[in-house]
Amino acid sequence: GVSGEHIADYICAVEFGWGKDWDGHDKGADGKWLEGVPSASKTGKLSAGGSPKAKHVLYKLSDGANGTGIDAVWRANPSNNGGEKFAIVEAKASRDEDAPKFMRKLNNMRKPGVGSKLGVSGLGDPSTLLEPIESEQDASSKNSPSTKNTGRSKKLPSKSSKTSTTKSKDVLVQMSVEWILSNLQKAVGNRILAAQVEASYSRHLFYSPLYHPSSSPKEHAEARINNANESEHHIHKAFHYNETEVKAFVNKRKKSLTKKHGALNTLKIEA
Repeated sequence: GVSGEHIADYICAVEFGWGKDWDGHDKGADGKWLEGVPSASKTGKLSAGGSPKAKHVLYKLSDGANGTGIDAVWRANPSNNGGEKFAIVEAKASRDEDAPKFMRKLNNMRKPGVGSKLGVSGLGDPSTLLEPIESEQDASSKNSPSTKNTGRSKKLPSKSSKTSTTKSKDVLVQMSVEWILSNLQKAVGNRILAAQVEASYSRHLFYSPLYHPSSSPKEHAEARINNANESEHHIHKAFHYNETEVKAFVNKRKKSLTKKHGALNTLKIEA
């Protein structure tokens, strides 16, 4: 949901410091970059947000959800982005999972991770947050049919013509290197910038279930329902998973999909 994307945008902008010159919490398309538009050399959001969508805009809480594709691409500061220049961000929100039991412990520092159940309707662990995208490609190679005249004006192909259809399946795991590559140009708008991002990026997954101990996701959900003032949801917190953790989730997902679909090129384990 968009509250997850909104929270992720403001964590990147404010807490991580990649968009401190963005003027306006929850202004959407009315906000502006005070020190110039983000680019390959200036920190800030490179992908689109807002409603209607516009480049460099941070999501407003009332905006429509992003749909498929990369949620956000940022020009980051390498010092808190694993040494890379760009950040690829995936934001997940949740509706009504129960909190895992360990979350109730005082001063708990643990995040819902691999193997921890997020309730009965649960997502199991965050790697199940990464949806596989399947597309079937029909590579049909048709022999040009030899036609024979049947006396009617319509020509029918003779029996000697054969149609062989081979189906190759593309199964892409969200946030995998293959999925990012196929969605990057659309996210940043041009090939040159996409190539620069591809050469130096780090992945981030933000998960904001309603039970997050900060109450930030809950405040955002309530503010969205009540059309509340932006001051009612100015705290932005979520569980944050970095490149190493995201890669582990992706590889876990790839392994389970390989059992089902076989060793596809798009399911190669990432080193």
